[in-house]
Amino acid sequence: MKASITPPSMATIRFTSWPNRSWTCFSSGRAPLRTPKTFEAGAMLPAVDFCGMRVTRLILGANPFGGFSHQSKERDVAMRTWHTRERILETWRRAEGAGINTFITNNESEHVVESVREYLSHGGPLQWIAQLNCRKQPDMLRAIDEAADMGCKAVYFHGAQVDRAYIDQDAGRLRALAQHIREVVWTVNPRCDTVSSFASFLEQQAGQFGKADDLRCRLEFPEDIPALPLDGQTRHELALAVREAITNVVRHAAASEIMLGLEITADQLRVRIADNGRGFLITKTEPSGQGLANMCARLQKVGGRCECRSAPGAGTTIELCVPLNRSSHARRPTTP
Repeated sequence: MKASITPPSMATIRFTSWPNRSWTCFSSGRAPLRTPKTFEAGAMLPAVDFCGMRVTRLILGANPFGGFSHQSKERDVAMRTWHTRERILETWRRAEGAGINTFITNNESEHVVESVREYLSHGGPLQWIAQLNCRKQPDMLRAIDEAADMGCKAVYFHGAQVDRAYIDQDAGRLRALAQHIREVVWTVNPRCDTVSSFASFLEQQAGQFGKADDLRCRLEFPEDIPALPLDGQTRHELALAVREAITNVVRHAAASEIMLGLEITADQLRVRIADNGRGFLITKTEPSGQGLANMCARLQKVGGRCECRSAPGAGTTIELCVPLNRSSHARRPTTP
């Protein structure tokens, strides 16, 4: 007797809650597809607690979207070709109706990442858990920041990142990534929406980067820092801009000292990051090369501005300025 195996093919699943509509997906073709149980449209499936999140027992992955079949290059190409942005978005919209509340994707497949960006920017209700790698990013810190900017609810690292750290016996790398995630969590915690909390963040950054070899950190803060409100988006964009500016000093400036300054005026919050490093000629430097374009874009989102002063051999000063909304002073966030 000769056994036959049905070749992989496209299969159609029809969900009972969507009359006259079908959801097409890839199937191995080796086993019959079961028709899902009838459910009430819009009702959420049973959920479990997952790191403080309520996650349905059924969630959506994204390997087919990105063309990760683990079968053949031909199947990879077929998957990527089939799963256009429109079909990916349609899949997530149908998942909403099926009672699913969470989906997972990586940050490597460009058309998948852009689909996530579009879905979340238009208020899509599904929670996004991001699997992070840095094959498409300069480093893992940037990968974490991008996922946070896009609106992920949780992240985890691709196994290759953890494996590499284990092989290199580099526990410090994992600790640094975990610390950065904690900082990102701080930027989106509404209980920290005050100027005084932001000042504490700057002190923490100074202490962390001050551990770099031969780099002194100096703080210039006012003696009294009021707990004025600083809305979450402004604090988030400002914190990431500060971190990018400090990172640029550590990586590129060859400085021996960095100064973090904080100034609170009648209606503005100013942050200065100054170093005594090599400096550069701004007119002949591409803004993106020093991260200036990123910082300017962040500040513009919240009605602020970013100014840079530098010259070869004279160090660099970055000034970040954002408006303070004193009208909500009466609604100060509670301290953690």
